[in-house]
Amino acid sequence: MSLLKRSKTWSSIILLASVICIAAIIVAIFGVRGEWIGIRTAFTTISYASQAAVPILLTAILILVLARGDLNSRIKSGLAVLLLLAPVINQFANQPEKTPPGLPLNDISTDTITPPVFDAVIAFRPVKSNTIEYPGASAAKRQTELFPDIQPIQSSLTTEQAFNLSLKIAENNDWDIVAKNLEQGIIEAVASTPVFSFEDDVVIRIQAMNSGSIIDIRSHSRIGRGDRGKNAQRVREFIKQFNQG
Repeated sequence: MSLLKRSKTWSSIILLASVICIAAIIVAIFGVRGEWIGIRTAFTTISYASQAAVPILLTAILILVLARGDLNSRIKSGLAVLLLLAPVINQFANQPEKTPPGLPLNDISTDTITPPVFDAVIAFRPVKSNTIEYPGASAAKRQTELFPDIQPIQSSLTTEQAFNLSLKIAENNDWDIVAKNLEQGIIEAVASTPVFSFEDDVVIRIQAMNSGSIIDIRSHSRIGRGDRGKNAQRVREFIKQFNQG
């Protein structure tokens, strides 16, 4: 078989394989959002599809380099589009389980002894949501092992200043504010993940401490036994933004 025929054959195969991988990822995402595909099935599908896409992309690059003069414009365009999608596929390919094997976590709090309590968001939670109660000592111990840096924020700001800054951060992060009570020092909100639109509940508690204030935040997943590190990431980001003022 000539180089021209081999190039066309392989490029066609690569395009077909890439379409299948991309379609699988899209179906998994919209399947979860539409609630007709389970989370575990979706993650497994995306994992396999994104891993398969890596050698496909490498082969596409090789074909474009070695046989660029033998391919017609339609095939070249298809392979070019595939390469443009590489960053998106790579984003999924590099999303392994972020927590090591062991007790899965879906509730992260800066205060694991007396964590902030959810109240207003309860009315907005679906019936099949995870229990809103803090999981207890075993989860607290696990969190300390995995995320020892997550601690209450001790600030020189007054409770009112800390409350206003916390509210501003929540709004800037596009969290849906469910309740805000300066007198009680409580802010409750709902945060959504970008791809699957999972909704997580967030509560921020501001208390007076000496001449300043102490701020605690708790982030809780409504669904799933594990959160793939998302709640810890959200809490860490809040702490970082608060400390930056």
